[in-house]
Amino acid sequence: MFDTAGQPVNSDEHWTASRTYRKRYMNTKRAVEGAAELLCGLHGKAKLAIVSNNLLSEQVPKLREIGFDKYFDVLVTSAEAGVAKPDKRIFEIALEKLSVSPDEALVIGDSFDKDIVGAHNAGIRSIWLNRTGDNSAVEPGKFNSIKISSLNDSAGIQKLIFNEQ
Repeated sequence: MFDTAGQPVNSDEHWTASRTYRKRYMNTKRAVEGAAELLCGLHGKAKLAIVSNNLLSEQVPKLREIGFDKYFDVLVTSAEAGVAKPDKRIFEIALEKLSVSPDEALVIGDSFDKDIVGAHNAGIRSIWLNRTGDNSAVEPGKFNSIKISSLNDSAGIQKLIFNEQ
């Protein structure tokens, strides 16, 4: 982050910022608006997985605390997989654990570079959750992706997921 902003920092400043970020991250766990309704609507209709570059030791408690652990069949982390998104192998591990093929799957992700490019690399269609209005990404359609700005339209998103539109 500091390098990107062109702000050199020493080791102490780096670790202080890192600890501050981690503490804030762990204390502000919350669901994305509309996610609960969407997951509830998908529960029992589709197998669900999380593919994350985050740590398993952080993801499991987070899912439990926000009440989403009951919805997911599979959780694949980069530490477990030995590769991180957008590497297609992490998505292939999730597909294998779910016993589905790429053409039977769909990725919903908020990072174009990690989620949407990664899904494309694995031959999976996707929905890009672009909550920030980022227009810097290449046209999502070129990556077999549809762009949405929120998860608030659960019925509409389910139609996209199940190719009903």
